[in-house]
Amino acid sequence: MLIRPLEKIHEKIGKWFIPLLLFGFFIFSSALLYSNIQQRQADYKEGQVADKSIRANKTIENTEATEQKRKLAAESVAPEYTFDEDAGARQSQLVEHLFSLITQVKEETTLENEKRKEEAKKGTEPQLVTLDEEVASLKKLFEQVDSDNLSFYQRIPNNFFQIVFSMNNEELATIKNESIRIIIEQMKSPIRINRFNEVRQDAYDEADYLNLSTDQTQAIRYMLNQGIVINSVLNEKRTAELQQEAKNAVQPVMIFQGEVIVREGSQIDSNVIKKLNLLGMTSQSTSLFPFIAMVLANILEVCVLLYFVRQLKNQERRVVAIVFYTTMMSISMIFMKFFQIFQENTSQFIPLFFPAAFIPLVLNVFISRRTGVLAALFQVIMASFIFYDSIGTNILTIILISYLFSGLMGTLLDRKRISKQGLSSLVWIVVFPLIMNMILIIYQGMSFTDSRAWVNLIASFSGSILSLVLTIGLHPYIELLVTDNSIIVLNELSNPNHPLLKQLLEEAPGTYHHSMMVANLSANAVAEIGGHSLLTRVACYYHDIGKLKHA
Repeated sequence: MLIRPLEKIHEKIGKWFIPLLLFGFFIFSSALLYSNIQQRQADYKEGQVADKSIRANKTIENTEATEQKRKLAAESVAPEYTFDEDAGARQSQLVEHLFSLITQVKEETTLENEKRKEEAKKGTEPQLVTLDEEVASLKKLFEQVDSDNLSFYQRIPNNFFQIVFSMNNEELATIKNESIRIIIEQMKSPIRINRFNEVRQDAYDEADYLNLSTDQTQAIRYMLNQGIVINSVLNEKRTAELQQEAKNAVQPVMIFQGEVIVREGSQIDSNVIKKLNLLGMTSQSTSLFPFIAMVLANILEVCVLLYFVRQLKNQERRVVAIVFYTTMMSISMIFMKFFQIFQENTSQFIPLFFPAAFIPLVLNVFISRRTGVLAALFQVIMASFIFYDSIGTNILTIILISYLFSGLMGTLLDRKRISKQGLSSLVWIVVFPLIMNMILIIYQGMSFTDSRAWVNLIASFSGSILSLVLTIGLHPYIELLVTDNSIIVLNELSNPNHPLLKQLLEEAPGTYHHSMMVANLSANAVAEIGGHSLLTRVACYYHDIGKLKHA
């Protein structure tokens, strides 16, 4: 039905028909795609409300955010402390040695006092060793102590010495033993600078609970004050190493091309401005590169199509191929544009409802397999411009690969009516593309427990089913436009109530019955060899139609 009008138009326009048709297709495609790749000048400021969603124009590291994450990672590292387990034993040894020196001085004092008593004249009071002299003797012994431990003894106040030199050996032993016991007990656990006063106070409290005299308790407190020290100190080198390891483990914060920086209707805050500054988008001018790429893609499509049809020797087939291809591709782009509009307003997986296999499948059946392959390829190229706003996102990868795979699967079917291919068409058009989408979901790292994965699968499955249903349902009508022997036309011609057949029956009944017999025999024979039996039957019905004028 479409061929005759095309032939008439072709005859009127002549050799300019195909160039004008291709030029019109080029203009239509470019105009349809322009709004998707059109870029506008932008001057974004803090506090401004975004009039549209702003996406990153390139992939770049967000250095400031990376440094902030590294700083947080370093701050989250617990400081590394070194616990000196032997500190308690060393401190108790110093206390032990101190009391041994005190005992030594007391013994020497006792001997000196006895000597002075013997030397003293009868009737006179001997001058005994004073407390200050005892302390002086003790401090003289400190000079023999190791220089590393000298500070321990020098910090002991004189009050302690005055107390201990006034006590007997039993009381001294009690002070020594209790002091050493408490020191060892408290220093079994790590003592850090932030807990030092708390631990020492606990030791004081324990000393206070002992059933001792006030002087003994005070002497023990002096010893605890000197004996309990910090035994867990910050290991700055190891802490710095751990902090550096934590920083190195932080992955760089990336802004990926196509990532949404701010959504339409949201306010542009300081963080958004920082990202836009990093991307160089705060004062963005238009770029011609997307437009040039789109124009070149359309020119390439026209050139490839023109080169392909030149290989067809039949002029009529050339015209039909070009008209049908351009018409189908225009419909395909309109459909994709429709789904792209809904993608912006609802779900990002809406484009997967597009019946990507429909156009390549129809071209494969009605024109040629190579035309279907061309449509499958350029359908993906056009989709990359229609879904330009999704550049750099995972969904665009899924969309393009899904379209390409589904389209190519459509070209692998036999070039005959889809409804007669049954299970084969279902496998090629629905099952294989669905498996491919599952592979893409796994590749993207999406879990099948994620609702988005199931939305993806449902959308792609629906798109494949839609491709199959549209091809089966529209096949007779497309056939009516493209060929002269469509099922609809043949059924109409085979109807016994057709005017010509009724006229043949009335004016040449013998010829009519002869035609019916020939038609039955021929149709059965052609059906046996797999031919077009309906076309054969109709041809036989009318093979003697000329006898109407000669009956």
